[in-house]
Amino acid sequence: MKKHIKIIMLTVGVTLFTACGTTTEKAEAPKPPATASDAASAIMAADVAIGKAKESKHLWRDTTKILDKADIAMAADEYSEARDLANKARVQAEDAVDQSYRGEALFLINSLSKDYMDHMYTDQKTRLQSATTALDEGRAQEAYSTATLLMAEVQAQMDDADKSPVIAEKAEPKPAAMTKPQPAPAPTPTISKDGKNTYTVNRKDNLWDIAAKPEIYGNSDMWPLLWKANKDKIKKPDELEMGMKLVIDRGASSEAVAAAIKHSKLRGAPSLGPVDAFDQKYMGK
Repeated sequence: MKKHIKIIMLTVGVTLFTACGTTTEKAEAPKPPATASDAASAIMAADVAIGKAKESKHLWRDTTKILDKADIAMAADEYSEARDLANKARVQAEDAVDQSYRGEALFLINSLSKDYMDHMYTDQKTRLQSATTALDEGRAQEAYSTATLLMAEVQAQMDDADKSPVIAEKAEPKPAAMTKPQPAPAPTPTISKDGKNTYTVNRKDNLWDIAAKPEIYGNSDMWPLLWKANKDKIKKPDELEMGMKLVIDRGASSEAVAAAIKHSKLRGAPSLGPVDAFDQKYMGK
């Protein structure tokens, strides 16, 4: 009897071992190949996104090239490749518009916080905070719309205040003992004679975010000015080293600023793509 029990247990053990040994995690099923309809829909969506980017003049330089490749793949019946390329082009176009909204929203929010806070009502300050929150949470277009409307309101209020008649009141002289001492003016940054100063690169810094800082330019699209002013140190715009001292060009002409912004809007983020003839022409190489 014991011998039969041992044989049964041994058989069960071998069966369990075999079952456990042959059990493997199910591999993810490969995505089904795209159909002609899938590819056509992706290309159409990319075309719409690129059209919006063109209207706002924020289209990146290589997005249309990617869509052209998708069209070629579509013509060759390479539907999966056409779909993937079209999706890549669509995402780039949407990112270009979003980054532009982000840069402009950041500029407006910084301006309102720095120069217009004393002219805002309580509800307007609350809306400014909501715009800041929207920007932090990645809702750049909402932040831009809120900040743009708020800026228009505050400037209109200031214009109305300037037009209102002011009745001068005779100032009563205050005793010297009651006069509050005036605070010392804040020190101004030291700027060299050539109109430049420096910025030390921190961890996770990039030219886009550095240019957006209020104490630098307050506009992320001016990052090419940083690149050009430091072309001896920065070979590629996304290669910054912690501790690197960047020269800040404070004396750039309006033409230089316009050229930098144009290059930014056409190129996209400073980490997008390698340095090519488009960049070299801007850098004067």
